[in-house]
Amino acid sequence: MTHSFLWPVLRARLLPCFILSLAVYTFLFLVAYLPQVAFFAIFYGRALAWVNAAFLVLGEGAAIVALLFEAFFVDESLADIFDAVLIHEGLEDLVARGRDIIPDDVDPVKKLGKSRISHVYSPFSFRQICEFIVLLPLTFAPVIGTPLFLIFTGYRAGPLQHWRYFKLLGLTKAEQKQAIKRRQRKYTWRVIYSHSIALGAYAVFLRFGTVHLALQLIPGLSMLFLLTTAAGSAMWAAKIEKKRRLGAEIAHSIAVGLSRSPGSTQSAPLPAARSQFSTNPPAAACIDRISQAAAAPASVPFTSFTTVHVCSDYVLVHGIPAEQVVIGDVLVDDFSQVTNKIHDVVEGVKHVAHNAVKHSKETANQWLDAFGRTMILQNGMTYELVQHPAFGEYQLRVTEPDLCDPSVKQYSGYLDIAEDKHLFFWFFEARNDPDNAPLLLWLNGGPGCSSSTGLLFELGPCAVAEDGANVTYNEHSWNANANVIFLDQPVDVGFSYADEGTSVNTSPVAGKDVHAFLELFLGRFSKYADAPFHIAAESYGGTYAPNIASVIHTENKALAAARSLDVAAPGLLHINLASVILGNGLTDPYIQHASVPDWACEGPYPVYDDPNGPECQALRSKVPTCQRLVKSCYDFNSRLTCVPAILYCNSQIMGPLVQLGLNPYDVRKKCDREKDGDLCYKQMSWIETWMNQPAVKRTLGVDSSRNFESCNMQVNQAFAMQGDGAHNSALLLPPLVEDGIRLLVYAGNADMMCNFIGNERWVEQLDTRFQKEFVAKKAAPWVTTETGVLAGTVRSAGGNDETAGNITFVTVHEAGHMVPYDQPEAGLDLVTRWLFDIPLTLNASEAATRVPFVGRA
Repeated sequence: MTHSFLWPVLRARLLPCFILSLAVYTFLFLVAYLPQVAFFAIFYGRALAWVNAAFLVLGEGAAIVALLFEAFFVDESLADIFDAVLIHEGLEDLVARGRDIIPDDVDPVKKLGKSRISHVYSPFSFRQICEFIVLLPLTFAPVIGTPLFLIFTGYRAGPLQHWRYFKLLGLTKAEQKQAIKRRQRKYTWRVIYSHSIALGAYAVFLRFGTVHLALQLIPGLSMLFLLTTAAGSAMWAAKIEKKRRLGAEIAHSIAVGLSRSPGSTQSAPLPAARSQFSTNPPAAACIDRISQAAAAPASVPFTSFTTVHVCSDYVLVHGIPAEQVVIGDVLVDDFSQVTNKIHDVVEGVKHVAHNAVKHSKETANQWLDAFGRTMILQNGMTYELVQHPAFGEYQLRVTEPDLCDPSVKQYSGYLDIAEDKHLFFWFFEARNDPDNAPLLLWLNGGPGCSSSTGLLFELGPCAVAEDGANVTYNEHSWNANANVIFLDQPVDVGFSYADEGTSVNTSPVAGKDVHAFLELFLGRFSKYADAPFHIAAESYGGTYAPNIASVIHTENKALAAARSLDVAAPGLLHINLASVILGNGLTDPYIQHASVPDWACEGPYPVYDDPNGPECQALRSKVPTCQRLVKSCYDFNSRLTCVPAILYCNSQIMGPLVQLGLNPYDVRKKCDREKDGDLCYKQMSWIETWMNQPAVKRTLGVDSSRNFESCNMQVNQAFAMQGDGAHNSALLLPPLVEDGIRLLVYAGNADMMCNFIGNERWVEQLDTRFQKEFVAKKAAPWVTTETGVLAGTVRSAGGNDETAGNITFVTVHEAGHMVPYDQPEAGLDLVTRWLFDIPLTLNASEAATRVPFVGRA
């Protein structure tokens, strides 16, 4: 039986802990269970009430058990188990930093002597107990409440399992926080392969964080899992420590080679190090990777700079400053200065060390070209570098591609934010009169979907074709009469990326970055600066765009105030924000979720045959709970209230509909996800194929190592777990409308995801001076300018029918979620009339006299 040396420690605590914990749970189930069942039955009915009340009582019991036992009775035993496992794993010297070691004994437990540091496994945390109790009401939410409770409490519980390891290492609080940050996801979800003490067999234990808390809810056995968790966490700590030490050994071997050959090139000390670790495959593989990455001109001394190379789970400081190297086998400085920089990178090679990024930026070649432009060579590619004194943390790297539609001027590249975020953009001039055309920013949604999907699938100058091998000319591109920017945001979407695991998972964060991008872009390309600027967004862009527009509007007002006082920063521009355009968007979840049964059961494309049948009744019965949860999100604006709203509404209202085998973005079509892909459109994979071609990347100024994904589901999940999609973004729009910024909302009537009924309803309730007029307006027909085809209906307020209106809603017939794809002529007609403020109610002949460029180009 493996780890049998731990049995004496377990026996000493297990039986009394089992008896007392069983007594606690028995008391709670006898006294508190039935009253809580009765309480839950008021809201969720009898079936769910029994389950939810059981989990609530188990949670209450776990809190009491943790308070009585973990904090006061078993902590020393946990520390003994942890230390004994470390000794068994060959880390006796590490344990010796915190306690005496008794020699001449093979039993790891019997080696444990008197502790010289606090004999504590994890600190008593009154805050953790309070959070545990405060979060218990999450279990009130049906179905998803208990999993959320476990996730949130597990987030904090996981890192505490390595508190003793941090103390043995002597880490400061700041260093502990860094170590936890690097492994936070694994602390929350980590699957640990450990020895099952209870069963005497090798098994998989889901130990840390979330599942650790779940195991604590099992009556009677919670103490067993508490004790065996200490063994599992020690095994993980031993694995981390061994990797850390191996990395230090490799770095030391390289450093020794350098000290013996101080004038050598980068790769000179590597063969000796490779030979030293030839019997250790992971270390040898690591050195091989350094050898490949370290190739440099022989004239460049290895000791003249520092770079960082990632080898699986090791980060090695590859390069020691020359002043630290002496002839001999040692360094002048304590080698701990090197090993302190060596840490375990549990996320693998996807996180690049911050110092390497900073170094590459500082040493990248810069020069002025014949036109006085600052040029930069980075990642083997040449860009124009655009900077602004008022935006010190931002810069643009710009190149000029000739893809997609070579007949128009193009720019692409990156907005670099500080040193850790990089947003990709691609700009196309208008095909007609670009010097006088309006400027349009296009954003796709998701969250997590690239705006390049809109470019290549919906409204850009070219459309992906031939399974991604080619692109074809799009005659109905929206750049027919507008200069268009496609921006991939947030980071980790499309070709955008982040360093060191930096992420953006809320919509308000994006607004500041987009404003800075526009200031730099329009400052450099001033010919577009005075043009009316429009933000157009689709799907989850209905949440993005109001946030971005609100930031731009606020910054414009702040700039105007600063100018009036003559204190404005030089070079800042007023962004000429003219309108916000939302296509099949998610903007007001409270109203839009409630519209789903009406659309699904009584809309133009009902998915159920009987509007009063059991399916429709079941769907409608979920709406009150969904709206209560969303209302709580609106009222408290907290992750704890918004995440349950998203999970419940999506699973209980949208969940049954997406299982029908229909394309949820266009229910007129079936969806075979094996053939059509997860998003029901095979073109999404075609786009990935085309964008990932090396020649395409190089032309766009994208590093060849970047991989393009049409939609990043990790970003999608990150936004969901922040509750971002349950916020009321419609609240941001009235101040803009009142200040003259126009609003267009359009929706295809075959879309189930963000249906036209819900979109029209929230526009009706928008609290502006145009509300009464809009509510009174009847839907009028809209026909296209080019062919005179009836494309849909329009309701508009403001403008006295002489303009496109201040608030306008358009229902697009025979179109789904992606209107420009389903109805390309109508989509171009709609956006052209809106940009040039021409009423959509005009007939074809009347409109033709006012549209500057009729239809396609």
